[in-house]
Amino acid sequence: MNLLAMIDEKSKIATEIEERLDVELIEQQLQHKAFDVSNCVSWILSKMLQLCAPFRDASIREIGHLTEDPVAQFERIMEMLDHMKLDLANFRLQSLKPVLKEQAVEYEQRKFRELLESKQISLDNTTKWLKEKAMEMEKVAAQRNPENIQIPENRVKFEDIFYDAYLSLIGSAEPIHPSTCPETFMLDAQRIFGFQNQVQQLTIVSALLMLMKNAIPEMRDDHNAKKLKDTLLVLLKEKDITLDHLTTQLISVLQKSREGSMNSPTSPSTSSSLNTTFSFNPHRKPLTSEELEQQGNMIKAMVSKTLSSKDPVYQLLQRRLLATIKQHLVTGTFRKDNLNSTGLHHVANELEGLSVKICLLGVHNKKVYGEWYDGVLRNNH
Repeated sequence: MNLLAMIDEKSKIATEIEERLDVELIEQQLQHKAFDVSNCVSWILSKMLQLCAPFRDASIREIGHLTEDPVAQFERIMEMLDHMKLDLANFRLQSLKPVLKEQAVEYEQRKFRELLESKQISLDNTTKWLKEKAMEMEKVAAQRNPENIQIPENRVKFEDIFYDAYLSLIGSAEPIHPSTCPETFMLDAQRIFGFQNQVQQLTIVSALLMLMKNAIPEMRDDHNAKKLKDTLLVLLKEKDITLDHLTTQLISVLQKSREGSMNSPTSPSTSSSLNTTFSFNPHRKPLTSEELEQQGNMIKAMVSKTLSSKDPVYQLLQRRLLATIKQHLVTGTFRKDNLNSTGLHHVANELEGLSVKICLLGVHNKKVYGEWYDGVLRNNH
């Protein structure tokens, strides 16, 4: 029984449930027409209220009000018991999470060490990946410290090398491949590939929004910018999206935004939106066919340029996006307060969700393979 599945079979409440919901007894009562359905349902609901999470209380009490339809009551009871079993499973998983995580780290370390010792894999790609990033960062550090003052603040930290190297994989224009990626990320290559796509999508969206807002007044409205962002995010997930299709959709969003602005208030109310009177704004005129064509060509050129990872605006925003994720990696906290100044505020929620996933993988990977990373970097010094 579902109720018994959620409790210790030796507990007092388990004994009570077995006695009260004895199948043979219920069958006998039914044969003699002595079974009290209402009383049985009330008792079951009372036990469910004892066992459920607090946020399920209201839904369970609602079932008790369906007294005119016992069949519907039992159907709802069975549905709710399934939800409760899932709640309990999630709670148990959360309770075991620290233990499972630690065991996962030890298991992955042991298996990786076995593969290395049996020569089934090497650390060639990992060594090349880390050493190149270490040399790059040390070169920058040397330029910032021309007098070569040896203090801890001027040294490149191993942790920073790992974080920068990790994010360089995610920010790379070259799709990651299991055969060429660091051996320590071989099992996560598909996940990294997904991160690469999402970083590119958010960078493209941010770049196009920045350019469109500078070129087209209607896009400076937050509502219009959000509609454009949502449209872009959907379009960029399509595998067969073309430049012409993307441009056409952007022009469509722009035209709808312009039509909306033509009917915006001529004198916006500053006190209450309820008192705002909408009327035709004579100062905004529909674009002529020639102007539409010019604007379409401008948007197409803008999109084409932005889709190139070599575009300066794209590169700038990607650096800012990766810097935001690195701050999350280092501090353990995602900060939205400075996104307005970086041009990433329109994708703040999407970026936070992506950053959480990237950080979870990065922290776990560093914990599993840290000893090998330290070994590679020590040999480099």
